Amino acid sequence: MLDIMMPVNLSDLSSAVVETHSFDEAGEDITVFEGAIPRLERFTDVPFRLVVCVDGGTREDVELLKRYLPMSTCEWALMQNNGVQGFAYTMSELVRATQKEFVAFVPANIWVDDDKWFGKMQVVFTKDPHCFMVAGDVPNTVSTMVPPVKLTHSQHPKSDFFLSRQAAIQNVVQFTGAKDFSEQAHQLGGTRWVAPGVHYLDTHAKTKV
Repeated sequence: MLDIMMPVNLSDLSSAVVETHSFDEAGEDITVFEGAIPRLERFTDVPFRLVVCVDGGTREDVELLKRYLPMSTCEWALMQNNGVQGFAYTMSELVRATQKEFVAFVPANIWVDDDKWFGKMQVVFTKDPHCFMVAGDVPNTVSTMVPPVKLTHSQHPKSDFFLSRQAAIQNVVQFTGAKDFSEQAHQLGGTRWVAPGVHYLDTHAKTKV
């Protein structure tokens, strides 16, 4: 039913999260990547397949992930972009790897904090047959009860955390994030939504090297 596509960059593998007592039960520093997957497993209430693509990682980085990923409880796959082709290639590789009806792009820096996140986003597709994407809003700023909001033609998502359908995402050519996808979706006649009620943490604002 659901593919979760996770682009991972080098800082996600080396940065430790500040104030981890707020996010990690052990109260220890963990890398951004190490914190992302357990939260997806904890807060995703449907079976999912996780596809990780490392952008520019070394062989050692990939070997580290090969040791870490088998500890997860979900089905998973690992790919690598050696960095020569750029980040758009990473995203294109993730798109080509999609198999399920729904596809969520959840960068490693996004830590989901809402056990209803999928349902809150997925419901829009049942109501709007023209929907191409539902994105997260600014993290953790509003009530969880706020319903999804349709974007106007000039608006685009503020977060790279978004849900789409495989059928829709296959129609979009090369993109590097939610805004690129949103612009092309609009050109193709698709609607775009944001889900302010979905809570998550953006660790880019809370990391140290």
